[in-house]
Amino acid sequence: MLPKSKYPPLELELSNLVVACAACNTAKGDWDPNKEQPLVAHDVRRLTDSQRDELVARSRRYVETKRTETERDFGKEKELILAFLRGQLAQAAGT
Repeated sequence: MLPKSKYPPLELELSNLVVACAACNTAKGDWDPNKEQPLVAHDVRRLTDSQRDELVARSRRYVETKRTETERDFGKEKELILAFLRGQLAQAAGT
């Protein structure tokens, strides 16, 4: 959950691993849940259960926000495409 690029000692630490689907893992990317204030993890060798719980909660909120933004953007694009296609159909019907 904490990005291995920023926390190399935690790369293989079980307390830093979280099972996630490919879409959620991609949405989270290298976003760092520990950068929010207040900082949770000060000792980057191992996470306590309470640190892990807080970092997982922050990551879930971040991924959910990203998913909502993506769905909203997709909806807007879908409406633009449908409006264009309706215009094309109307134009074809009029000729």
